Amino acid sequence: MRDYLASLARMRALPQLSVLFGGHGPAIANPYEKIDEYIAHRRQREELILAAVREGASTPKEIVARVYTDVSPKAHAMAERAVLAHLEKLIADGLVPFGVVSWIVRWVIRGNTRNETKTYMAFGCVRTLRSFRLESFQTI
Repeated sequence: MRDYLASLARMRALPQLSVLFGGHGPAIANPYEKIDEYIAHRRQREELILAAVREGASTPKEIVARVYTDVSPKAHAMAERAVLAHLEKLIADGLVPFGVVSWIVRWVIRGNTRNETKTYMAFGCVRTLRSFRLESFQTI
C-alpha cells in the first residue's frame, strides 16, 4: 500500500498532467482531482481498517465485513487483499501491533511451469498451493 500511495503522490507531483489512462475504463480528463480522490479513498479505508482492528477484528474476512459494507460480496476476496496491504503498512508504521492481527507470513514461491517468482502473504494460515513450491518464508 505504501508503494501505491507513493506512486499516486509522484503522479500528483507531475506538472501539466492532462489525462490519466488507467488499466481499465475511460480516460480521465481531471487527473489531479482523481488522484486526490484515490488518495483520500485509501486513507479513509485505512482509518476504517485501523478502527476495525482496534475494535477486535483480527482477520481480513472480519475486517472486510466491517469496513467494506459498500462492496458486493463478490468482490470481498479482492477487498481482503487490499486489507492485507493496509495491514502490512499499519504494522510497519507501528499503528497495529503485530500480535493483534494473528500472524502474517510472507513467502516467495516459484511457479513450476513458467518459473515466475511472486511474493504472497498469508494471514492466519498457510493455504495449499498446488502448482507452486515454497522456496522461502519470513514472518513479518
